Amino acid sequence: MTSSSALHRGLAWAAGELRSRNVKYSHARVLPWSATARFTVGSDSFWIKISPLSQSAAEAAILTRAATLGLRSMPRLIAASEELGACVLAHVEQTAQLREHHQAEEAASAISADLAMAGAGALAVPALSVDTCLAGILRACRATPWWLTPPVARALAETISTRQDDVTELDRRLDGTHTVVHGDLHPGNVLPTRDGLVIIDWADAALGHQLWDRATYRSATGYEDRADALSPLYPVLCALKELFDYSRMPDPCPGAGYSTNLPTLVAYASRRALSLLRSLAAQPTWKEALS
Repeated sequence: MTSSSALHRGLAWAAGELRSRNVKYSHARVLPWSATARFTVGSDSFWIKISPLSQSAAEAAILTRAATLGLRSMPRLIAASEELGACVLAHVEQTAQLREHHQAEEAASAISADLAMAGAGALAVPALSVDTCLAGILRACRATPWWLTPPVARALAETISTRQDDVTELDRRLDGTHTVVHGDLHPGNVLPTRDGLVIIDWADAALGHQLWDRATYRSATGYEDRADALSPLYPVLCALKELFDYSRMPDPCPGAGYSTNLPTLVAYASRRALSLLRSLAAQPTWKEALS
């Protein structure tokens, strides 16, 4: 779990990395799973981000590779600390509002293609698949943390068990086409700049099928391409990813800074996932499109 003290330690480290004692920061935000702050050194603006060590390392690895490729569609990494789980990033100046959603998907796909050509499989990032999502969800069902009620946990576990053939088929069809996916693609992480779109916040990056990013983005925006035969599949992937993200929240205990409404939110997400999993077999178009 992150904290204000972790953020202050990170800022002190950043000042040392930038060789400046005159660090002024603002826009600090501390959440249980990350802490961020914008700060300035002279006339230059930066962001510091504190994340769980695995996520911080993944973001640093990807941004380092992006820098060697000269990708201007990703933020510039200034420094990283494995010990603190910290990354210092150059500030990205947003100059307009994102209007064309297909451009965000195209930008993410272009980054994935560039990273894949540079050997994305060697990057120290986790795998994202239907199987990894289900494994994380089932672990949470067995542990039943405070934000997951026993009835919801039982219903989830039972539905996953009864739909095992469908989800195994889905996992098999998405396997073997892994590249770097953003993991949290939504309009807030896609910034139009003078030099084009820049995609920020790569802490949830993983190796997986590009459909994960498309599913997440379309769920966040409501954007729909009626010509896309895979459209029925996106809500299923998004629901699984949402529950998986809940399942790996750090330090899930009352008072950790989580919303007191979290059990209700998880229950709603679980009911949605259950409904979508049950309807998966009745939507054969995705199988044909992925064959």
